Amino acid sequence: MQSAQRADCLTCLFRCVIFLSMDAFLDMRHLVAAGAARPIADLIEPVAVSAGFRIIRVVLGGGGGRRLQVMAERTDGSMDLEGCASLSRNLSAFLDEKDPIEGSYALEVSSPGVRRPLSSLEDFQRWSGHEARIELASPPSENAARKRFSGILEGVEGVEKQCIAIRTEDGLVSIPAQNIARACLLESGAAPRPEGGDLPASKPGEKT
Repeated sequence: MQSAQRADCLTCLFRCVIFLSMDAFLDMRHLVAAGAARPIADLIEPVAVSAGFRIIRVVLGGGGGRRLQVMAERTDGSMDLEGCASLSRNLSAFLDEKDPIEGSYALEVSSPGVRRPLSSLEDFQRWSGHEARIELASPPSENAARKRFSGILEGVEGVEKQCIAIRTEDGLVSIPAQNIARACLLESGAAPRPEGGDLPASKPGEKT
C-alpha cells in the first residue's frame, strides 16, 4: 500500500516538474512586453522578483510624454498602494543606475486591475474557472477566420504542445498557447483581490 502511494506521489511530482519545465521553455514573453519594452521587461524582472513581485505587463509609450508602465502584483496575487510604491522605488533606483531608456520618461507602477492580462501558462492555469477573452495572432486554420474567443478558462492541456482550454458558447475550444496575441480576464470573472480591486498608478516623477 505504501509503495503504491509513493508511486502515485512520484507520478504526480513528475507531471508537475514537466509542466513547470515546459512553462519555462515555452516562450510567452510577448504577452508581457513587445517591441522596445521587451528588453526593459527582461532587465527589470529580476529586480521585481527579488522584491517579492511578479511582472504582468510592461509598456513603453512614445511621443511627448513618454511613460514606462509596469503592471505587477505580489507573488500571492495581491497588490495595494504600498506595494506599487515599494516596487516603484526599487525599479526607479535600478533604472537610474542602468539608464536603459534614452531621454526623459515617467515610470508608472500599477496593479493588474479587474481585467487582468494573462501572460503565462501559470496565469491560465491559476485563473481556471474564470471568464476570459483570448485574441489569436492568426486564425486557427485556413477554414476558420475567427481570432477572438470569450468564455470560461479550463486550464492548460498537453505537455509537448501546450494549449489553453476555454469553454465558449459554441463549446470547448483548445488554443495553442504560442498563437495567443493577447488575453485578459473579464470583469465578471475576476476574483476579488485581498487588498481591493484596481489601483491608481504610482508615479515617482519624471526621469531625465
